Amino acid sequence: MTTCPECGRNNPPDTQFCTSCQAFLGWDDEDGQAGQGAQGGQRPRGRPGPSGEEPPGGPPGSPDPVASPPRAPEEGNESGRPPGANWPENAVTPPLPRRAPDAAPGTSPPAAPPPPAPPAPPPTPPAVPPAAAPEPAAAAPRRPGDELTGGTGPRHHEEPPPAPPGTPLPQPPRTTRTCPRCRTVNPGDRRLCLGCGSVLGPSRTAGAPPDAGELPWWRRLFGARSERRLAAGSRPRHRVMSRPRLALPLVLLLLACLAWIFRAELAGAFDFARQSAGKPEALQVVRPTASSSARGHAPAAAFDKLSNRYWAPERAGTFTGHYVRASFEKPVRLTKLLITPGTSAKQDEYLKEARPSHLTLTLHEESGERSTKPIRLKDQAGDQSFDVRGSDVVQVTVAVEDAYGARPGRRPAIAELEFFGHR
Repeated sequence: MTTCPECGRNNPPDTQFCTSCQAFLGWDDEDGQAGQGAQGGQRPRGRPGPSGEEPPGGPPGSPDPVASPPRAPEEGNESGRPPGANWPENAVTPPLPRRAPDAAPGTSPPAAPPPPAPPAPPPTPPAVPPAAAPEPAAAAPRRPGDELTGGTGPRHHEEPPPAPPGTPLPQPPRTTRTCPRCRTVNPGDRRLCLGCGSVLGPSRTAGAPPDAGELPWWRRLFGARSERRLAAGSRPRHRVMSRPRLALPLVLLLLACLAWIFRAELAGAFDFARQSAGKPEALQVVRPTASSSARGHAPAAAFDKLSNRYWAPERAGTFTGHYVRASFEKPVRLTKLLITPGTSAKQDEYLKEARPSHLTLTLHEESGERSTKPIRLKDQAGDQSFDVRGSDVVQVTVAVEDAYGARPGRRPAIAELEFFGHR
């Protein structure tokens, strides 16, 4: 067990750095012992003491001093104490060393040990004022890692046993930051996103549930909200019924009432959207009629899908007041009308009779309402297309207002009428 001299933490053996404060533990002293300093108040030779004085042997590198023979006590000083020293009255005088016998001639006398240092006078205790209360005794100094005794000192917690050598140290939890713009996961110490450079939000510990701001939009839409952070000392307000549970039925009830009130308009809008998205189809005509018909040119000739047969009124030389009428089996939604004027779609047969130039289109709805639309035709062979909008149409009347090539003996002719829409 290696104890850190800085913070006092017990580290596993062979540890070079403290696991708590990262201090280096492998220092060697001058005697070659690693991690051990002066113990028991001993200091290496040649190292100055705490007061800056040199050891008794003199400075390092100097030869050992030769002890001089003890001197006899002076007259009047029978205690054997050195003169000029302030000795207390109750101090005990150390015994004087005995004189060694005279050495043989030709030999040097042995060196005597140095005299012991006189003991320091005892410290005088400070005077305690009579009115002052006694102060508690200060805690004795202790080395780091020593157990507390006597109930003094800061609160001490038992340290866990050190892990065996080679065990990896526990790593702190990894924090991440998710970018609110591109959803890139960034390290917790970053301020800008690695992917798009946006400012990142607060960091989150790995494995923790994501906040509402990090959830997908479809989860945030249906009730996932971030928890409200309350100030210190405040309490959350509890509702009898949460707001989303009460608001959703009210919204549904309001929508149902509006749908019932505007059901006719909604049905028309739905049909219009369905029919506008679909392709219009040819509508079949039943029971065609006309104001009058020439022999061999009945009203059905204008709805037979053939352009070489035509309808014409009975009287020649008149070009207004004539009409042809088409009926449908069921109400339809009319969107387009194709008209082939004249007697044929071929140019050489087109000019045999008069050609309508102005028509009036009347739409008869199932409810009895009528709507009219004027149509102007070009004097050319072939079919001509016109947009016609009508809902719930059960009958269409096409009246001739004027004609090209109007001369006596001629009749306005219509080769083909085609209706397109949705049933």
